[in-house]
Amino acid sequence: STVEGMATTSRRPREAWPEAFGGGLSGPRRPGSAAPRDPRELMDEVLTLREANQQLKKRNAEQEDKTKQLATKMVRITSDIKRGGADATPAERREASKEQQLDEMRAQMALMEVRSEKLANQLTYYRSLA
Repeated sequence: STVEGMATTSRRPREAWPEAFGGGLSGPRRPGSAAPRDPRELMDEVLTLREANQQLKKRNAEQEDKTKQLATKMVRITSDIKRGGADATPAERREASKEQQLDEMRAQMALMEVRSEKLANQLTYYRSLA
């Protein structure tokens, strides 16, 4: 169907909406706003937020994969360096390896906590827009 000569689709950007239906960009509204909102504007906002959420999830997964790869690479490099230490006893090498693994896990956990907090903040922001 058409509205004022424009085909209606579910994924049209807000700029393409006719002015009669609130086609201009009105910006985010605060929750509990007294002004009524156009259902098309609400659907557009929901679709935009869903798309942003999917992109954030994808980026988070990619960053986690990259973190795992870098941690594995770091373990290999440092273990290769430690194996070169001929003056250390096998027990000292094992202890150093355990300490190294703990340090790497702590660093990885700190990175994940920072990313998790950032994503939680973004989620809170996007929820406040809805």
